[in-house]
Amino acid sequence: MGLAFLVPGVVSPDLPIVSAQPAAFGDLATSFLALLAVAALRSRLGIVLVWAFNLLGSADLLHAFYEGNRTSIRLDPGLQGAAYFIPTVLVPLLLITHGLVFRLLLRKDTAARPAWEQPCGVVAIGADEARHTWAGATAFISYALGLWPNTIWYGRAWTTSLKANRDGLIYALLTGGVFGGP
Repeated sequence: MGLAFLVPGVVSPDLPIVSAQPAAFGDLATSFLALLAVAALRSRLGIVLVWAFNLLGSADLLHAFYEGNRTSIRLDPGLQGAAYFIPTVLVPLLLITHGLVFRLLLRKDTAARPAWEQPCGVVAIGADEARHTWAGATAFISYALGLWPNTIWYGRAWTTSLKANRDGLIYALLTGGVFGGP
């Protein structure tokens, strides 16, 4: 996905290479680790690779946020061209995905059982918990994460976005509780 930032015609030729290259190659390395982790998931090496994938992927996304804010991208979002949807739509979803993978990796019952005794190397969550999580995560994405690009690219105050994220979390918890129920 991040390799799109290096494709001529997809992004503006004026896009700073200092922010495009790390994002592109970080995504490539993360994808490679994810494929290795899937291939080795039923072994101890698979869990190590899932940790490596998740740590590298999270660090890559956070570094891309930092570089985007540090360079002139936030002053001219048109530099991203057709790839504008990546930081505004896909990156927040990926951050949530990495958070959920960390949650699964850190669960006590996952560490107690070998990977080959667990479905796909992680403990499956129940249907009720999945409905609550899905409804709450979708609501949080809708209510809160859509405001981050205003801070990153347009210079809105971080405190304003953090307050909106707090409100979005409250709305998401309410939505997950009401619409995620049995």
